[in-house]
Amino acid sequence: QAADGAVAEAVRLLRSSAGVFRELGFPLWELRALRELNAVTGESPDRDRTREVLAKIRT
Repeated sequence: QAADGAVAEAVRLLRSSAGVFRELGFPLWELRALRELNAVTGESPDRDRTREVLAKIRT
């Protein structure tokens, strides 16, 4: 979506995906969605959540 210029839609989909992966207990996939979200937005609004996911993976 982002490559086609639909940045707002890409952001919505990535946030939704990260939430689904969180609910399913797939931290690596959630982290991937958060990384893509950060790449699309150019900012890190989910930095705290990214840290939480990394902490889960390390334990």
